[in-house]
Amino acid sequence: MLDKMHIYGWEEIEPLILVSLVTRRPLLLIGECGTNKTEGVKRIAESLNLSFHRYDASKTVFEDVIGFPDLKSLSKGVANYIPTPLTIWNKAFVLVDEINRAGMNMQNKWFEVINEKTCMGNPTKIKFVWSAINPNTSSYMGTNELDKALADRFALFVKVPDVFHMKEEEVKRIIGDGDVYEEYPDLIKIVQEIEEQVTHYTFKDIGSFLVTWSRILKNEHGIYTSGRRLIAIKEAMKVGAVIDKIFPGMGALEKVLTNCIFKIDKGLLKKVFDMLKPTLDGIIDKESEGTIKYLKGDALERLIQALETEDHQLKHIAVTDVLGKFPSDTVEGYVVRRLLLANDDEGIAQMIHRDFVIPDDADKVKAVARDIKKRLGEKYESP
Repeated sequence: MLDKMHIYGWEEIEPLILVSLVTRRPLLLIGECGTNKTEGVKRIAESLNLSFHRYDASKTVFEDVIGFPDLKSLSKGVANYIPTPLTIWNKAFVLVDEINRAGMNMQNKWFEVINEKTCMGNPTKIKFVWSAINPNTSSYMGTNELDKALADRFALFVKVPDVFHMKEEEVKRIIGDGDVYEEYPDLIKIVQEIEEQVTHYTFKDIGSFLVTWSRILKNEHGIYTSGRRLIAIKEAMKVGAVIDKIFPGMGALEKVLTNCIFKIDKGLLKKVFDMLKPTLDGIIDKESEGTIKYLKGDALERLIQALETEDHQLKHIAVTDVLGKFPSDTVEGYVVRRLLLANDDEGIAQMIHRDFVIPDDADKVKAVARDIKKRLGEKYESP
């Protein structure tokens, strides 16, 4: 699709581009210099018949963005600004380029534009705000760490391919030595079709799935996901599922869940995705509904369901969840860990660190043990 718009080599990230166009949430492109980030975004904007403007965050001062105050309106107690060709008020598709070359003070000033599409509390005509950066490595002097809170405003983080990761024919097209498509795809129509199907698409139990997904990331890998991020991921997953339905083989849903956290190894996110894929298939594939068991209820109830099956992935998910719910320095955490160790399951035993705290209050331990043991079943011995 994008290659027909003369954006070559972006086939791998095409689903993420479509997800961002449908959700209209901010997108961060990360790529080496010369990977066509700016020109690619410009062509996407043109295909949507939207005015495009690129702001170089490393050079732009905020007076360029908002314009100068209108003294006449100020005299009446109203803060209006005099528009110029550079001001943001009438722009439809905005690319904030080199945002990690801007100082922290200037990064902070872009928060509102990126997150709300407003400026100084006033509405704009912005429909899309994307950003682009070079990797923050020693190869790029002048780049800064992207503020953590600012990074959390972006829904997806997309690594733009360089020529060494493209097919030969794609590279030949880039240098003008390959076949060129003469017919542009109707990107507006494609986006509208996806939007229409999204309104009628039901993603059952997606909330429970994301709770499990985020707890695995936090409890096993120390990766925190904010409520804001989970909302954005939920929207993106729904769109990704519809894209996979319309364009089979794109893998949009997988790409959403492996490109949704900043500066986290994609391989790690892929590992978690693969672990949860059977559960995810049960959510999105109505034909398989009932054949894939999805865990419901609180952490202990989900653990009980998982232990009654031979599904090792479900057990892994449920144990991770319950260990996160009951920390090792609590009485409940101590009891749960002792009971799980008594389960005689080597896979579960390997997940439990043996350095949990032994509580001083023996009576409380017995009372909690009786309650939890009753819920888990009589096959468990008392701690």
